[in-house]
Amino acid sequence: MLNIGLDKEILRLLVAMLCGLSIGTERGLKRRGAGIKTHILVCVGSAVVMLISEKMLEIHPEYISDVSRMGAQVISGIGFLGVGTIIVTGNNQIRGLTTAAGLWTTACIGLAVGIGYFKVAILATVIILLTLRFLGKADDYIHEHSVLKYYYIEITENSSITEILEIVNDLNLRIENIEIKRSRFDQDDTAIVISVEGKKHTEFIEKIEKLECIKYIEILN
Repeated sequence: MLNIGLDKEILRLLVAMLCGLSIGTERGLKRRGAGIKTHILVCVGSAVVMLISEKMLEIHPEYISDVSRMGAQVISGIGFLGVGTIIVTGNNQIRGLTTAAGLWTTACIGLAVGIGYFKVAILATVIILLTLRFLGKADDYIHEHSVLKYYYIEITENSSITEILEIVNDLNLRIENIEIKRSRFDQDDTAIVISVEGKKHTEFIEKIEKLECIKYIEILN
């Protein structure tokens, strides 16, 4: 355990603040919905809960079950905050999953700090920061080289879908799903969100872009 001459409660709250600050800074630099303030509040709040639980046990040792009960409520309750960071964009893209998971994990770190488990809390913070900082590039690489890609395509007429399907067949690709919706830019036009599986995505884009009926095409993450 760390021992730098500070009161136990003060030390734990400061460590919780630093852990939340570290994770929140990384999220803030990427302009995510939950940044420094949110992560600090979650981590410090969780630490406070564990300090209260520990104090309750000290004052009323007969209520030992309440120590784990309060922490369990934090772990389940933080899910409501995490859900608020998850959104589905107009292109059916899901955003905020990493931030939601980060908030939940930050709460768990706060619980560890609150009970005085500094070694696990600090190590978990380092692992989270390394994951967010470096594995994001690995995630991008995997998505870039995935055999399944999602496309948002603006078309001028519904008959264009037939031409797109012909290109898919010619390249021996396979359609996982296709959704027809209104254009984001022109209400008179139609858009499709299509998921295509296969290895010839470069050729697919090249052929699609040559069609006169195509106004816009975007690869979704």
